[in-house]
Formats: sequence, structure tokens, C-alpha cells
Amino acid sequence: MTDPKERIVPCGTCQACCRREWIFLDPAAGDVAEIYETVEAVDPRSGRLAKALAHKENGDCFYLGAQGCTIHSYRPRICRQFDCRVHYLAVAKKPARERDRALRDSANVREMYEIGRAMQKKYPIGEE
Repeated sequence: MTDPKERIVPCGTCQACCRREWIFLDPAAGDVAEIYETVEAVDPRSGRLAKALAHKENGDCFYLGAQGCTIHSYRPRICRQFDCRVHYLAVAKKPARERDRALRDSANVREMYEIGRAMQKKYPIGEE
């Protein structure tokens, strides 16, 4: 399997991952919080406060402009590596009850799942 750090992500134009999601910075991966507009939010991975990119009032990433990402050349690690196909595959292999609950309870999970499914059909990758 291709290392996610080396895989080219065939990103579409939906920008769903730039909307309503916290984009946490990873200083260990080289993200420098001081160059971004940030807020502190609870990182669900650690349960601790961490720096995340700020949001606009509508929930979009602070850096999402009319033509897409306004900081594309120096976007955070998570933005460089996120792949909705991997999200789709991870959700799809959950037990049916757990998967159905996640898809029912979260519009964000459901939207990213559907986008990931479409991208997986068009640009398939193996399971991670």
C-alpha cells in the first residue's frame, strides 16, 4: 500500500473537508500555529485543547475563499494528507450498526462518506 504521505490525493472541488470540521494543527509535523488564524478546541483524538484553524461564521475554514484554499502552498499537514477515500473505507468496514449510526447521526460523516465513495469508484485505492 502506498504511504499516505506519498500518495497523490485526487481532490475534487467539493471542499467538504474545509467546511464545518476542525482542522487541528500538528506542530510535530511542522505546522507553525503562529502563521495561522487559530482557536483552541478540544481535539477528539487526545481529549485536550489544541490549536485549530479558525472558522468563519458559516463554519467554513477561515482560509476557504471563493476559488478554494487561500493558503494552499503552506496549508497544514492534515490538509496535505487528508483523503476522503480513506475516510470512506474506514467507515465502510465498521460493523453495520456502528456504521449506520455514524452515518445517521452526523451529516458531516455522511457527506464525507458519500464523497469518498464516489472518489473511490473513480480513483480506487486499496484498503489502508
